Amino acid sequence: MIKQNGKIISSEAMAQALALQQNEITEYATYKAIAAGMKEGKNKRILEKIAAEEKEHYEIWKSYTHRSLKPDPLKVWWRKLLARLLGFTFTIKFMENNEATAQQNYAKLAGEVPECEAIIAQEDEHEQVLIEMLDEERLQYVGSMVLGLNDALVELTGTLAGLTLALQKNAYYCPFRSNYRDFCYPINGVK
Repeated sequence: MIKQNGKIISSEAMAQALALQQNEITEYATYKAIAAGMKEGKNKRILEKIAAEEKEHYEIWKSYTHRSLKPDPLKVWWRKLLARLLGFTFTIKFMENNEATAQQNYAKLAGEVPECEAIIAQEDEHEQVLIEMLDEERLQYVGSMVLGLNDALVELTGTLAGLTLALQKNAYYCPFRSNYRDFCYPINGVK
């Protein structure tokens, strides 16, 4: 048992608090990094607001652990790369899918750490609303991209069917089979 903020919490709860604190500071750094690579506008403000909320959560956990943690640089780098390649909306939704595990950990700690319920409520309310507000220009053209890929697939299938019929195995195009030797001509035209 460890006494923190006038309350006694178990060593298991302290370990979970450290893991949650690490997760919050890493997500803060990720949101800030993605926002830093964007032009000024609504999306950048939304990401900065989410980052500020993650930083608040980090500070809550810091009040229990009394440790300053640094973001996981590999996770931040990987998420920045995903945002650059696949778009920031995909990356943020990917990160939010991992929040389900964090929500379970928050629920376990709710008995020992009263702030958990407030964090859970804030995560549910604000971040989902903010993420729904994100508007990425690339996503507006996804339907057109799918239709274009569909057209390309149809064209390639037609070409493959045409070539298959045009290049069927026959005596004129298979000159080196022994049973067709009298009817076939080698490629150079000599019989």
